[in-house]
Amino acid sequence: METKEAIRHAQLNKISKNNKTWTNSINEIKLYESLFADSIWKTAQVVGVTLSSDNEIDTKPIILQARLQSKKVCVPRTRDQYQMDFFKLESRTVIRKNDFGIYEPRENINLIQKKEIDLMIVPGIAFSLMGDRVGFGGGYYDRYLSDFKGTTVSLADPLRLYEDRTWRLEKTDQQIDKIVTVER
Repeated sequence: METKEAIRHAQLNKISKNNKTWTNSINEIKLYESLFADSIWKTAQVVGVTLSSDNEIDTKPIILQARLQSKKVCVPRTRDQYQMDFFKLESRTVIRKNDFGIYEPRENINLIQKKEIDLMIVPGIAFSLMGDRVGFGGGYYDRYLSDFKGTTVSLADPLRLYEDRTWRLEKTDQQIDKIVTVER
């Protein structure tokens, strides 16, 4: 078994070399189509999602589709002690890049309670078909999801998907309920 740090390093290398190809763009479209056709998406009224950066699946189409379907969209803002909260994303929300280079709301306005979020789209750089995930190393999502009652979904293109987990799990790791792939 490899360490998560080793997987993270290898994945970021692989993703940065292949992320902006047409094949990858087509794969992302397939992921969106699968997500939007799923009953998990159709029944969700409040969707939590990140404001994606370069090495992540682009979340703008997810946010746009949610808005078109009158779903409430909320995005994370980090705080001390590796914690985060989710805030309603509106057209007037001012976005900033934090110290880690992550896009987030500039102000703590319109907090969405965790119990209100039906569907959480969880980012990561590696996923197993069983719902295991390697994130970006801060543990923010693992902490947030430890008592989350909604449904968790991650989108895994072929660059991020492992049939079998090859990394060691940690006791704080939170499994994802559903991994949406290009094939399923």
